[in-house]
Amino acid sequence: MDRSLWQDVVRCTVVRHANRQLFYRMAFLGYDLIKSKIEEEHDMQQQIGENISKFRRERNMTQDEFALRLGVTPQAVSKWERGVSQS
Repeated sequence: MDRSLWQDVVRCTVVRHANRQLFYRMAFLGYDLIKSKIEEEHDMQQQIGENISKFRRERNMTQDEFALRLGVTPQAVSKWERGVSQS
């Protein structure tokens, strides 16, 4: 193997290794970003649920009464207040 070809092989190996490292770093950063977005969404759902519950209680309404006024099931209201469901 001549010197030029050997240098090209080494260069390709180094680039491939660097690309692999970059890929792993990007994947890890992507995981962290997705994880933080999921946590933010969960926190937002919790806050919405707390607001719904506070609104309902300030008006001295049960979940059944609140559900009837909104045209949804009491189970839906319960899920909203617990932050279990977005719908």
